[in-house]
Amino acid sequence: MNSPIHSIHERLAIQSEAMLKEEEKSLADSMNSLMFSLDISSSRSKMKRITCLLHELQNLSKVCEDIQESCKENRVLQLKTELEDVKDILYTLVESRLSPRQLNPFDPSIRFFGIDWEAIFGRCFNVSISICVFSSSFTSQGASLDIVLLNSIFSHLSRIEAEMDSHAEANRLKTIQTLPRPLTKAKSFRETSESKRVLNLGVRHRESQSDLGYAPDFAVKRKNSFLQNVSNMFKNIR
Repeated sequence: MNSPIHSIHERLAIQSEAMLKEEEKSLADSMNSLMFSLDISSSRSKMKRITCLLHELQNLSKVCEDIQESCKENRVLQLKTELEDVKDILYTLVESRLSPRQLNPFDPSIRFFGIDWEAIFGRCFNVSISICVFSSSFTSQGASLDIVLLNSIFSHLSRIEAEMDSHAEANRLKTIQTLPRPLTKAKSFRETSESKRVLNLGVRHRESQSDLGYAPDFAVKRKNSFLQNVSNMFKNIR
């Protein structure tokens, strides 16, 4: 038969174990919340960094003729690395709470030719605001994830990344597209075109003269020539 003291020790041990489990759970929740806060803070700081890099790339694009291509390529590479980091952080945060089917639309392949600086800066600002809104709903207990908002964030990040690829490709092709044509070829082309135009005008002028009644001069000449021949024939007969 168990003594009362032994029963008290068992109850105390059970209570102590339950308290330890609660403390461990609370500590784990605190660590998860802290890690989430750090990840969100890192995402925000990276978006600020991305915006700064975009401003630098914009300034480099304005004076691209005087800047080496390697400098612009390094900026584009830095931008793509920062964007990939933000996407990886967001993927890590939501991967355990979403199914593969729900995660599938978050990587759209959007290609954009050319770049609109105002639009891309506005897109970065929207991503920062969306991350703040998403973080508030993510930390709420029992709240479901805003799939539409998350999809919007990933779509904007993929769009920015695609625009950077297109911008880098455009810079690489710019030297080919803007090569000056040889002056002799351009001049000969103009001269050929001008001579063709003058020739066409001359033909049209002669045709217009014929249409306006200048052909009778030629007919008169032919008649005079015929009368002269007849006159010569009579002279020969005489």
